[in-house]
Amino acid sequence: MGLIADGVASYFGLDRNVSTGIAVGFGYLGPGVAQALFLRWFERKG
Repeated sequence: MGLIADGVASYFGLDRNVSTGIAVGFGYLGPGVAQALFLRWFERKG
């Protein structure tokens, strides 16, 4: 989940503190919810 959070933070140009918060959030939600969020985002964008 940390790699996903780091990728999201670098995509949006966020600093390291925000990246840590995103990692904690993704860790709390778990991989299933993170996958569902990414699929929704890709469907909307594509």
